[in-house]
Amino acid sequence: MTRRITVWTPVTDDTVAPATALLRHLDAQTLPVQEWELVLAAPPGPVVSDLERVAAHRPNVRVVVLEADEAPEGAADPMQAEGEWVLVLAPDDRLERTALSQLAQLGSEAGDHDVLTVRAQTAPRGAADRAVVLTRRDGSRDSGVGERSAEVVAAEPLRRRVAPSASDPAHVLSDVTADVHWVDGALELHGRAPLHAAGAAGADLVLVGRRTGVVLARPVDAFTVSGDDEDTEPGLLWSASVPVDAHDIDDELEVWLEVSSSDTDDEEGESSRTEERKPLVGRVAAAEDDLDAPAVIQGRLVSVRSDGEGVVVDLGATGRSLLGRLDPRQATVVEDATGSLLTVEVPQLEHRSTGHVDGALVLDGVPLPARLVLDENPRVECRLAGSPGRATLEWSFGPGPAAPTGCDVVTSATGEFVVSAPRPETPARPLTVRRPKAPARPQATGPVAALRRRLPKGVDPVVAKLSTMPSLRGAYRRATGLR
Repeated sequence: MTRRITVWTPVTDDTVAPATALLRHLDAQTLPVQEWELVLAAPPGPVVSDLERVAAHRPNVRVVVLEADEAPEGAADPMQAEGEWVLVLAPDDRLERTALSQLAQLGSEAGDHDVLTVRAQTAPRGAADRAVVLTRRDGSRDSGVGERSAEVVAAEPLRRRVAPSASDPAHVLSDVTADVHWVDGALELHGRAPLHAAGAAGADLVLVGRRTGVVLARPVDAFTVSGDDEDTEPGLLWSASVPVDAHDIDDELEVWLEVSSSDTDDEEGESSRTEERKPLVGRVAAAEDDLDAPAVIQGRLVSVRSDGEGVVVDLGATGRSLLGRLDPRQATVVEDATGSLLTVEVPQLEHRSTGHVDGALVLDGVPLPARLVLDENPRVECRLAGSPGRATLEWSFGPGPAAPTGCDVVTSATGEFVVSAPRPETPARPLTVRRPKAPARPQATGPVAALRRRLPKGVDPVVAKLSTMPSLRGAYRRATGLR
């Protein structure tokens, strides 16, 4: 699998600790670890052995030893990068959790451009005071031939005077194209427009969603694209994200791209504005009983389908168990320096978007944070913890109760974890039904009974036998006067 981004970090003897902190910081990125790598580039010396210990047991971390004449300080060597795009970060740089995912998305939309420059104020927060530059690995080997750049202009309504004033907003929209798809758990819209149209004087590109009578205006991130030859027409790429909330199910969500133009050609010199809307996406409504392959929206599993007129989202999928039963052969446990990572492959889960859903794996009622990752290889990832013994494994990735996996987690006395089939149940012992006690016999009365009670217990059987003899009974009656 080709990695999408190589993060190249130059390290010296004084920056080993910050580089280690950068590695732990990048572990929180939402981009799957299979799609990015961290290259720690250092000169020969003791620092190399320190970095190799840091990179041990980390398949996406490599240590590259640079000679003095291989690459200038702070620059990446594209020949030693595996990612499609190369991002140079200093050991002290930090990124937001979604930064690499966003940069990878920009790279996938770059077309023929080899260099993407993101201005600092619209780059991931705290990345750097400078611009963040993505360089295509193969393109950077061409010594700059055919190099192009794409720069984020602003995360606010576009106001650039690059063409004569446009009095007809419909003309501005006539050449705007849009595409709708699911990316990283949200409804993403991407479009393109010629620079002379989209960048008309005073024109604003604003994404508008009307929901239950409320207009939600969101600025559109705009990307100016310039070419270095006459065949490449300057243009504008724009993108926006529409979050889908739970209460969207109660009403239709319509989205437009809105362009507002202002002119100052009237007699009083005041600005007059006109608006034009162009529909971009369909609606959000309840689907039928049959659920389609789920998508990830706002960190939840939902079902997405098309009714021929637009996109329909069913939020009911969040309360259903879509993972089914677990085969122990699909589970692997990898021991590393940070603990035990359980990875469960779920190839039976068909999906139509990439992203991840936060949930939990439950061991005998104890929830452990877990993440359901949807990409080419759907899987569940969780850091295991627990005391020795056998625990029932369940999983929960929605508001409903935890669903059984059909497997157990066995923890050895040395802290090793194994996922196995549940222990066969032993048949229970049949219950012994006790017969009710017979009622106590009434105590005999009379002189014979009184005599028998005075005698020792050992002679009682003899007395009982003698009392049945007719001759003795008759003699006793005559002696006592009983007739």
